[in-house]
Amino acid sequence: MEKVTGWPSIKAEDPKALKAYGLFLRECSNAMDDLRYMEELNMPANIKILSQKLPYKLRDKWRTKACEILEKTGQRARFSDIVKYIEHQVRITSDPVFGDIQDTSAVIKGATKASKLQVKPQLSHTGHLSRNCDRRITCKKCNRTHPSVLHIGEKERVTQKDQKDGAGHCNGILPILPVKVKCSKGNKVVETYAFLDPGSTGTFCTRKLIDKLNMEGRKFKIHIRTLGHNKAVESSVVDSLEISGFKGECFYPLPKVCTQKEMPVSTTNIISEKELRKWPYLEDVKIPHINADVDVLIGTNASKLMEPWEVINSREGEEGPYAIRTLLGWVINGPLQGSSNCGIDHPSVYANRITIDRIEELLTSQYNYDFNERASAEQEEMSREENKFMEIMESSAKLQNGHYTFQMPFKGKDVSMPNNLGVAMQRVHCLKRRLQKDASFHEEYNNFLADVLSNGYAEEVPQHQFETPTGKVWYIPHHGVYHPRKGKLRVVFDCGAEYKGVSLNSQLLQGPNLTSSLVGVLMRFRQEQVAIMADIKAMFHQVKVAEEHRDYLRFLWWPQGNLEQDLLEHRMTVHLFGAVSSPSVACLALRKTAEDNQANFPKEVIETVN
Repeated sequence: MEKVTGWPSIKAEDPKALKAYGLFLRECSNAMDDLRYMEELNMPANIKILSQKLPYKLRDKWRTKACEILEKTGQRARFSDIVKYIEHQVRITSDPVFGDIQDTSAVIKGATKASKLQVKPQLSHTGHLSRNCDRRITCKKCNRTHPSVLHIGEKERVTQKDQKDGAGHCNGILPILPVKVKCSKGNKVVETYAFLDPGSTGTFCTRKLIDKLNMEGRKFKIHIRTLGHNKAVESSVVDSLEISGFKGECFYPLPKVCTQKEMPVSTTNIISEKELRKWPYLEDVKIPHINADVDVLIGTNASKLMEPWEVINSREGEEGPYAIRTLLGWVINGPLQGSSNCGIDHPSVYANRITIDRIEELLTSQYNYDFNERASAEQEEMSREENKFMEIMESSAKLQNGHYTFQMPFKGKDVSMPNNLGVAMQRVHCLKRRLQKDASFHEEYNNFLADVLSNGYAEEVPQHQFETPTGKVWYIPHHGVYHPRKGKLRVVFDCGAEYKGVSLNSQLLQGPNLTSSLVGVLMRFRQEQVAIMADIKAMFHQVKVAEEHRDYLRFLWWPQGNLEQDLLEHRMTVHLFGAVSSPSVACLALRKTAEDNQANFPKEVIETVN
């Protein structure tokens, strides 16, 4: 029997194996794209490792080719040589006349046999026709041709009308609410439903919504991982969408939004007004109903929109829905039937976990994994932006009252920020409602800011400095976060909050990574018998901000935390925990402290620190 070269176990009359062999060789074409991409990125490639990824037949030929190169030139084969070799093999495999090596007669013969099998009448396992079987199983409840154990009663069937009336909510409803969406640069507003999905790391919208807003996104390819699925899909990216509650007037910017044909939920997952009124403890919850589809899915990258401002729990002793109030309005979660066993009779389960990645990032990550020689490569030189950051730090560094002072490392020399006072006012009034409802939270929040002010980390804006040139002031919203282990409250300043597409972080240079590597720290622990570890309290707050830049760090707060009085304008005097530049600024100040004071310590101490 004839065999195909390189596949000794494959017979020429096996069309499936031959087709697989041809497709396998065609994958060399994809490998060429990867090689070119590696060459463009100037990524290191070990030729031996690369050759081991080829099929055995091509590895054998490459060994001969590499030996010929060595004999002719006296040098080992280079990266460009293996690229030319694989390009040549691709041209051989892709030849329009001789490239397909499968036996076409065998394929036709196999197809003919398959087509004949398809037209044969259906037979039962005993060899006779199923329509003539006198032992056919029928249901004892409805006399239809299925086993009785598979019978579904009429009351258990869910029709489309039942779903609209809420009968399809057996396993619970989903947090969907009506919203208004618009482009930040336009005035057209579209009313639709949004799904708040804590299982998604990205935010999505339908292409239909983008068309309604007369917008166009940038073509993009994303990699989506869901429960049981892992695939790359075509998409568009839109980065100028804003959203508000259905009855709200304040629009919040959305992060970059990826478009998809449809959302993984529908309006059948929304609670109806009739169902909502069955639960007396939810009588104050109002969810407007509109004639629209679910066109937006909000993920965890827009966490502010999902953050719960108020929760109405289900009643003790019964399983019912619970309500959460967000910036966009109320949403309802949980079962409606009062029984967690409902899903046993109706095995309809909704499970969602969406993760999106950029294809380019995944490809680079795969290359770094396959060719791990990169891990031992020398550290790259600083980029142009990192050099600019260092120039700003060195030129503005001053030592005042035992603390280093640096300017904010802005990307441009003449920074002009939009007036976001209205957004800061709206955020602080939302905070006020929470402070009024929770006395303990109010006390901890006020104590934290009182310490910030008393330590000189912040100051009240002087009366004569209220007015500033246009574009030279920025207000930072703030909120409270509890430490997951210590349970201690920390007030976080949101430097990533956007207004008109601008945030403080978007205007700052991040700076180089000056933090000591963990591997280096662990290795130095093994050098001597005694290791010393220390912690700098409020490290970022030990570095001052130059006075000319402090108005970019304004925030609103009540005098002594008294909510009955008028808000006062304050500003930070130190670099903020939350600013993208602060880690590099703090590490630079620490290094500068060591360098400037090395003369005060013995030579042995300096050598040990270095």
